[in-house]
Amino acid sequence: YLHRETGTKFKANFGTAFRAPTLNQLFFPNFGNPTLQPEESVGFDFGLEQGLLSEKVSFGATYFYNYFDELIQSVPQPGGGSLAENVGKSRSRGVELEGTLRPFAHVELKAFYTFLEAETIRDREPLIRRPKHSGGLTFHWKLTERVDWNVNLSVLDERYDSTFATGRPRRELAPNFAKLDTTITVALNKHVEFYTRIENLNEEDDDDVLGFD
Repeated sequence: YLHRETGTKFKANFGTAFRAPTLNQLFFPNFGNPTLQPEESVGFDFGLEQGLLSEKVSFGATYFYNYFDELIQSVPQPGGGSLAENVGKSRSRGVELEGTLRPFAHVELKAFYTFLEAETIRDREPLIRRPKHSGGLTFHWKLTERVDWNVNLSVLDERYDSTFATGRPRRELAPNFAKLDTTITVALNKHVEFYTRIENLNEEDDDDVLGFD
């Protein structure tokens, strides 16, 4: 819904989803579980967007809530290793904030932040690989009609993950990290683009997923 006098956009969504287990989750050696049930979920979100100064500045805020039944997670096993299992009823909820600055016609700077609580409903155990705080910055500059330059900074808070190493705790906190990426794209014509991308410019050593460098 657009408020014509202020230019404020109000938005709301509601939906349901169904996801069958992947082949890896069903049959991968020492991890797959052929008895897995499909995931089902229902969720909603609502928020607003506001532009200022002829859209040179804009910001938005969104609240979201998702309920999962038979969510599939990687669960550490007592003898070592990990197994795909349905963890029952779970939920995720939180707030997303976003702001955009367009100081010039071909330059855009965007900042975003998410606060997230994701946990099982019965014992309120945190779901793995879901940081409570995350965010970042993106910079886009359209250098010419055909050339675009993008820089992206991603920041993740510490988050629980499962570990595959025998003799270590079955659940560990993965450390927070920040990663800087950049991409240059050249449009050769309306059908073909050439791009070059450099990831992890700041040579961050932490793992996005524990055990996978």
